[in-house]
Amino acid sequence: TVFHAAPPPPPLSCALPSGVLPRMYKSAEDDSYLLLTNATFQNPPGLDAAAVGPFGAVTVAAPLPKEFGVEVSEEGSRRMMPVPRRFAGAGEDCLVYGIGIADSIVFEAQMARYCRVVAMDCTSDAGKIGAAAKKAGVEFRPWCVGKDKRLLNKEESRYTEGQSAGRVYEFYGLKEIMAKLGHERLTMLKFDIEGFEWDLFENEILTLESALLPSVLVFELHTLGANRRFVAPKLVEGRDGRAVNELFVKLWHLGYRTVSKSVNGGDRFCADFVLIRNYI
Repeated sequence: TVFHAAPPPPPLSCALPSGVLPRMYKSAEDDSYLLLTNATFQNPPGLDAAAVGPFGAVTVAAPLPKEFGVEVSEEGSRRMMPVPRRFAGAGEDCLVYGIGIADSIVFEAQMARYCRVVAMDCTSDAGKIGAAAKKAGVEFRPWCVGKDKRLLNKEESRYTEGQSAGRVYEFYGLKEIMAKLGHERLTMLKFDIEGFEWDLFENEILTLESALLPSVLVFELHTLGANRRFVAPKLVEGRDGRAVNELFVKLWHLGYRTVSKSVNGGDRFCADFVLIRNYI
């Protein structure tokens, strides 16, 4: 086997305002990038993919400083999240999109304390969630983000089961939604969409112009082997550790750095991540 040197980490174009991340960040991020690229392009000796799972090569570049985070509760657990307004550019409104909320707006309601929040899900009970959202100061739109309509296929998704046969599901691209709502900048994009995140990344996020990229990404990533009660196997075919590494390298080149990683305690093929884009 011939191993080739991993490409060097891309230079940082600029830094977050007011020293958002600690000085250790630069060296830590270099280390995490090299681990990712080695795992992706070299599959080096010593990295036991079976033992570490699909997320083993993704490392935290630096922990989120406490003064820039807030502890939030969701799905029975508490974790540190970036305060989105800290990452809005100078003179910009703070804006959060929450995608794939199902029957809960707990996270979005907590973010509404700091920013304008729009929650979206075309499979939610619009009346019930709409009322709860309004009470919490959250805007609700019965939309699904992206153009992947496998959501409507019972073999691909269980999230439309039991719903009216005549129900109309609205799908829009992320850029299209921002234009419809008159938004030019997105501070935080949070999504938990049970396997459909791969399509969202490949056909929406990774194709956005630099100026439209969210400052913060909060998401759950599912891979091959994820619990089929929640994720249809067809959605994660080929989405193994190598696919995870390749995704994170692409995000790295867009300026994103991992500040939080939490592998699901009940399903090692599922993990939650928080990434911050290094920008001014």
